[in-house]
Amino acid sequence: MKKLFLSIIFAAQVLFAAQVQIQSGMVKAHTEVFGDSDIDPVSKTFEADLRMPAGMRSLRGVILTKVLDLRSDNASRDEHMHELFEYEQYPDIRYEIKELVAQKQGYEIRGVLTMHGVSKAVTTTAEPVEGASRSLKGEFSVLLTDYGMEPPKLLFLSVRNRVDIAYRFVFDK
Repeated sequence: MKKLFLSIIFAAQVLFAAQVQIQSGMVKAHTEVFGDSDIDPVSKTFEADLRMPAGMRSLRGVILTKVLDLRSDNASRDEHMHELFEYEQYPDIRYEIKELVAQKQGYEIRGVLTMHGVSKAVTTTAEPVEGASRSLKGEFSVLLTDYGMEPPKLLFLSVRNRVDIAYRFVFDK
């Protein structure tokens, strides 16, 4: 009984010690209004529940940002974007890191992106941020329609369905 108790205490200490936080981060979503302008909202505010018990390859957990934290240079356009996301019903965008696989230069990140109430597997390649060994930066693209959202249209203008997402995270420890 004493061995079991000590094993549980040791396991809890290892798990707690492996917890990491985002020291700095940024997610930028890019799309465009055909024939008009680019749309580049950015979020630098995140919640995270991450574990890294044995180096970068062991990173697992969730990174979350609030839809309302995505901001561009146009407040009126941001309001329309937030409405498109139906932020009152779906306030969060979350990415769950399931696995990091070492590559020649960096990692392949396998995970699940959830937004607008829809979860989809998303795989992306990432590399370390220069000067920060415990970090990831990369890009991937999603389609709004894959997440149950129709690109907005206004008169002769329409928003592109594809959204290119760039991310950069530096972790503590």
